[in-house]
Amino acid sequence: MDPATRPGLAGTTMDVTQKTCYIYSVKKILTGVPDFDALILPGDKIYVDKTSYVHRMLETGERFFFISRPRRFGKSLMCSTLDALFSGKKELFKDLYIASTDYDFKQYPVLRFDFSRLNLLSYETFLADFQTQVSDNALETGVSIPCSQPSSMMDALLKRIDSPVIIIDEFDSPIVDAVSGGDQELAEKMRKDFNAFYKVIKSYTGKIRFLLLTGCTKLSGLSVFSAMNNLKDISLDPDYAGMFGYTEEELSTYFSE
Repeated sequence: MDPATRPGLAGTTMDVTQKTCYIYSVKKILTGVPDFDALILPGDKIYVDKTSYVHRMLETGERFFFISRPRRFGKSLMCSTLDALFSGKKELFKDLYIASTDYDFKQYPVLRFDFSRLNLLSYETFLADFQTQVSDNALETGVSIPCSQPSSMMDALLKRIDSPVIIIDEFDSPIVDAVSGGDQELAEKMRKDFNAFYKVIKSYTGKIRFLLLTGCTKLSGLSVFSAMNNLKDISLDPDYAGMFGYTEEELSTYFSE
């Protein structure tokens, strides 16, 4: 293969002691970067294209998905990718699989939550952070809502917007962390707030464009799986096995150098 065409390389030549040497600029391999925009721009980092799986999800006609994977498997990066996609940032996808399809890149209001970032120092800090995440999403969509219980805030927000996309990352993280830390009382209080929150989302099923819920476990104590009984679990679906992590083929294609 011509070195100048190898994946991830840009080469120039120079003559040293009558031998041709190639000087390469090798793309950076970054870990722990969950921001799709930061990996795609300015194009000097390796991004493994997973948008074929996103397109597969959209083509099924289903609108509500759940997937569980261990931490550090790229769930947050996928959430960021979906955020950019549904925000209509077509220019970021120009060299990726989904740009070669008939997807229209229509812009939708995106409500994105990361429950792993909720402060569990006390119930009060948890509640304040939960309220802030709902409030911040409202501000992003240009909606003003009063501060109250997160479920009431979410209800007020969903009433005001059309065809929202809801992305909830690490939905189980607060309760798992509280239980593993021995704080059963906090876990129970949070469970009640989350159950009320998911019931509100369920009541707006007809107007939601797309929903993705990610986590490490499928907690039976939360009403999300009973209230939202149309949530499609693709955790063990062979069609989505390569959606997170790297396949052998991807390692060869993207990381060979």
